[in-house]
Amino acid sequence: MVHAQWTSARSPALNATDSFMTMDAPVSAFDVCRRRGDGTEVGRPVAAAIGDVAISTSSGCLGMSFVMVALARPTAEGVAVEAIPMDVAADDGAKLAVWASGPPIAETVLLLHGFSLDHTTWDEIAQSLVSNGFRVVTTDLRGHGRSSLGESSPSVDRLIADIAEIISTLELPPVHLVGHSLGAFVALSARSNDRLRASTRSVTSIAGTEQSIQNDPVMRIGSALFSSTLGLWLLGRERTGRSMISTWFGKDPSTADLDRIRLLYLQCDRRTRSAVAKATRGIDLRPTFATAGPPTLIMCGRDDKTPPLKQTERIASAIAGAELAAIESAGHMVIVEQPHAIVDRMSEWFARA
Repeated sequence: MVHAQWTSARSPALNATDSFMTMDAPVSAFDVCRRRGDGTEVGRPVAAAIGDVAISTSSGCLGMSFVMVALARPTAEGVAVEAIPMDVAADDGAKLAVWASGPPIAETVLLLHGFSLDHTTWDEIAQSLVSNGFRVVTTDLRGHGRSSLGESSPSVDRLIADIAEIISTLELPPVHLVGHSLGAFVALSARSNDRLRASTRSVTSIAGTEQSIQNDPVMRIGSALFSSTLGLWLLGRERTGRSMISTWFGKDPSTADLDRIRLLYLQCDRRTRSAVAKATRGIDLRPTFATAGPPTLIMCGRDDKTPPLKQTERIASAIAGAELAAIESAGHMVIVEQPHAIVDRMSEWFARA
């Protein structure tokens, strides 16, 4: 089951009088919202024309009452494409928040964020990928952002099941599965997972580890400190918090980037942090790397400390045919520090995968 809601407030270029032209009749943005809200099925292709930009989208005849409309608004750098959020229901009652943008017939990239963060860490990368012609789907992993934790433990298998549910519900073609940090750990796990292997066109791991950081005593202590009452209090203090979060970055991170990630971490429910840490403890992916899987790209920031470059190189060498890309002037938060370098490398990779 998927539910979509109208978000014109996020896109000032659109309002209730803007027109959307369907195959057989013009309807207003207000009409589209009203029709979804009262349960009437809307399954026709829609084209939204704003200024000089026309974006075609479709519900795809999924037998469900929603329209996936990409919203466009002008910005100083061009046109920003946004998406209507949807809720996908997992079988344990969790609601998974999902966003999609770009033409439905394009190659699809599914982006998974890191631990204690949310889908917004992909904003710059998602926007650039859409501009490059890809369809992009982002989600808040269960317990993060707008997604609920549900009744199940947030194990890697459970997170993979959630991804499979999103792919199935949206009827996505085989996706380029891209993960950062925890999301990369999940993406690497998906390589050898029967439920996702057929739905995965390629895998890209960014700042992924070969085993759970909970397996490393030093990293486990550091993670516990960040999530402790004292750690969260320190993160909440600007100067101290920025200093703590700066360990996730390369040299000379901007104050804006430090605060962006620091505040996201603070917003994550402590129950989620505790549950994920407990559910992932003991997992070691190294035995799975010899298993045949989809084409794999291994990326990292050259200045990343978790994992260090040597570990990333080991992962790439252990997976047959995997390619390695170390991004300069970036640490663990490479997707925030160097989004354009990430997009350039991934776009080139997707063309060959």
